[in-house]
Amino acid sequence: MTTDAGSFLDDSLRAQEREARQKLAKFEADRDLQDLAVVLGEKPGRRFVWSILALTGVLDTALRRPAPGQPVDALAMAYQDGARSMGIRWFRTLVEHFPARFLEMQKESKE
Repeated sequence: MTTDAGSFLDDSLRAQEREARQKLAKFEADRDLQDLAVVLGEKPGRRFVWSILALTGVLDTALRRPAPGQPVDALAMAYQDGARSMGIRWFRTLVEHFPARFLEMQKESKE
């Protein structure tokens, strides 16, 4: 009988911990979006974010061929793909949450 009660308490505590972690994750995600809104509110911030997107190669092809006669460098490709993955996350966040600012950045990048 005590095992059942102990198991119930353990399950209850785990559920509370899971809920607390989820609330904290949501709070942090909302705070990050608010911070990004502040950065995107100024032209220098938009220029910085655009440069991050460019550095990650988000708009480049995932497979970069080496120069003629050069071997494929799998580690370099993996590194580039990791950077590109981060760029895709930024890109998705910008397009989903700040579409007008993204278009503004795109326009400003051509000036």
